Amino acid sequence: MQTLKLAAVDVSFNLEVAPLAHSVTWVNDAQHLADAGQYFEANQALKHAQDGIRFDVQTVSTAPAPHTDDASAAGNAAKTNS
Repeated sequence: MQTLKLAAVDVSFNLEVAPLAHSVTWVNDAQHLADAGQYFEANQALKHAQDGIRFDVQTVSTAPAPHTDDASAAGNAAKTNS
């Protein structure tokens, strides 16, 4: 992460979670309905499976701290004291 920070690279983490047992049941139901020619109902079953998916997105956006040179800082301090 430190290397990405120095390069000023933004990172996004995407997580998609679906309940396995429920998703498999809905997809199997959709297959049986489609085989029976009930396409609208099959589509609804697939929609139920899709609606069970949970999305979590995290974005990490960092930029390196501005670099200050000790010599230039000392020079600026001397100028302000004059």
